[in-house]
This record gives sequence, structure tokens and C-alpha cells, in this order.
Amino acid sequence: MNRIATKGRHQPLYALLALLALNVWMFSPVLADFSTHLIGDPQTDAIRGAWGLHHLHESLATVQSPWNTTRINFPNGAELLVLPLASGIILSPLGWLGPEIAWNMTMFMLVLASGMTTAWMTKVMCDGWVAGVVAGAMVMAQPMLHQAIADGTAEHVALWAVPLFIGATWIALHQQNPKWGVGAGLLSIVVALDSPY
Repeated sequence: MNRIATKGRHQPLYALLALLALNVWMFSPVLADFSTHLIGDPQTDAIRGAWGLHHLHESLATVQSPWNTTRINFPNGAELLVLPLASGIILSPLGWLGPEIAWNMTMFMLVLASGMTTAWMTKVMCDGWVAGVVAGAMVMAQPMLHQAIADGTAEHVALWAVPLFIGATWIALHQQNPKWGVGAGLLSIVVALDSPY
């Protein structure tokens, strides 16, 4: 078997492992309290974010509308939109682990996904996974992302769909591929659902 082809096939896995190691290192200060404390600073949106993701999980698990609830403003209830919506729906099965672990895993996975999708986008545009890992690590380590983690605003951490959208658009335009164009269109919807900001 061709060694170069074999080496190239494993590069996405190596990129994922490198970014996973970086993510574990970045989250290492909170790993000891991962199941008992919420990631985020006190008196921030972390509790709102954890509550929202828990509400989304409970609504989907019991086949109820996630758009309204009587858990707040009882007995009248309220209409609401949980952000990040697309990421929250995708990660809602984490709710079975409990609200604390679900929130913490969501933040962990959103940071890792943002780094990995940035690595993929960079690989698509530059044709190299090394550059991709560097770009992904830069996204994961940027101060504004860490501020959003501390502030508990998951909608600002859910960046993963943006590089997928850009990479899919790049492929659609450069290869004149309608399937990638449709995929890019669907990803633009995911981007809008995750954060309307």
C-alpha cells in the first residue's frame, strides 16, 4: 500500500487528537468539578444557558414544544427561544446525564467542534492539515471565545457551523458542485439558528 495515501488518510484523526488534547488542557482547571459545577463565572448567563439547554432536552424528550414553558412566569408561562438552537437540538441527548454535565459537555464539545471544523475549512482552502490544526487551535484559544465560555453564552461559543458553511461554499464554487451548494445553504440555516447575532 502507498505510504503517502495511508498517511493522508489518518491526518484528520491526528488533527482531531491534537485539538482534543488542546481542549482537554484548556478545560483541565474545571475537570475535577465537571459533574457538580457549571462552567462559567458566577452571576453570568451560565445558569440561563444551562437551564435553556435542560429545557430543550426535557421538551424534546417528552415531545412538547420547546417554544413555550410554564416553568417561568408561572402559571401563565412564557414563550422562549433557547440559543444556540441547532447545537442545542444536536446535543440534547446529553441532557440524560443531568443539567450540570450536559452544560459542561456542551461547552467542551462546542469548543472542540469549532476548532475541528476550522481545521477542516483551512485544509479545504490550503490543502494542509497542519495549517488546519494551527487555525483550529487559534480559534479554540482566542480570548473572545474564552470570554463567552466564562460568560455562559453558548450561542457565542457555537462557531462550528460557520467554518463548515464557508468550506462547503468554497467547494461548491470551486468544483461547481450543486450538492455542496445545497449543503452550504442548509449550513447557513444552522448558522442562523445557532446565533442570530
